[in-house]
Amino acid sequence: MKRIKLLLVPVVTAVALTAGSARADFNIGYYTHDTCVNWSDPNTRVDPINFVFFQWGTIARVENQLYTHAGANGYYWYDHDGGTQYFISHSSCNVQYYQFADGGVLSSRDHFREYPIHSDSTLGYTMITDAHRDELVWCGKPNHAIKPNGSYAGIGNGSGFDYGQWQLYRMFYGQVNHSTYQIWFGNTQVMRQCNGWMASDNGYAQMMQAHQVNH
Repeated sequence: MKRIKLLLVPVVTAVALTAGSARADFNIGYYTHDTCVNWSDPNTRVDPINFVFFQWGTIARVENQLYTHAGANGYYWYDHDGGTQYFISHSSCNVQYYQFADGGVLSSRDHFREYPIHSDSTLGYTMITDAHRDELVWCGKPNHAIKPNGSYAGIGNGSGFDYGQWQLYRMFYGQVNHSTYQIWFGNTQVMRQCNGWMASDNGYAQMMQAHQVNH
């Protein structure tokens, strides 16, 4: 399901991860895109990248630990339906690898797509994702939209992008061997939703360690 087309506003993107960090191999774009044609055009941006699994963020380990730890905390990602989006890695455009949601396309749901990045000398294997909360809305037909900034008081008056990141993070509560911290990506571009809502991410990505052991 194709959800939105963004509103173009001039903001800074593609900022450094941290001042003085030597992470040249972690070379990503900070949004998903609705096409690989002219993907450098900001109008193709859809969702901010706001969650990164690192160290052992391989396809198999991320999916295994997601099912195991999320399930232990009562969350279940069983639906893999949704529109196709594209990720930027090392200045190339690539189709998403997989997507997870806790509900179908005709429901409101927590949802994210993922794309694996090859090993980095500092971060190890990384998996980048675009976590968000889809709200089922009517835009001439059933569609999904992201709630605007100020919608979720419990997470600092964030948007549906911020809420989706929070939901993915909290699924690992109480689970061992998952170090986590936040880092500034600066991807705060405002996205106009199909129903007129205006939503943006807070610009911070959640870094979550994936450990080597499968369950």
